[in-house]
Amino acid sequence: MRHRGRALRRRYGRAGARGRWYSGKKHDGVREAFVWAQTPTEDTHGSKYRLVEGPFQTARGAKEFVRIWNSGGQVTQDMAERSARGDGR
Repeated sequence: MRHRGRALRRRYGRAGARGRWYSGKKHDGVREAFVWAQTPTEDTHGSKYRLVEGPFQTARGAKEFVRIWNSGGQVTQDMAERSARGDGR
């Protein structure tokens, strides 16, 4: 675990694990959660995603958002964050 920071920097850039979580909708309609250090722009992500939403407060919130949307449901970022925490409100 000592060298985990290096692996994260290689994978996510200089932000390492401190990047912010976003949801990207691919051109085929499938969504996926990803980490990016700065705000994604059309120049940086336009070739991969048709739409980017976020940033999310937590990785669990971003992944829950993607899970619900990909299964056909509709959810807001706040609802996904609450669902990921286990709050039923």
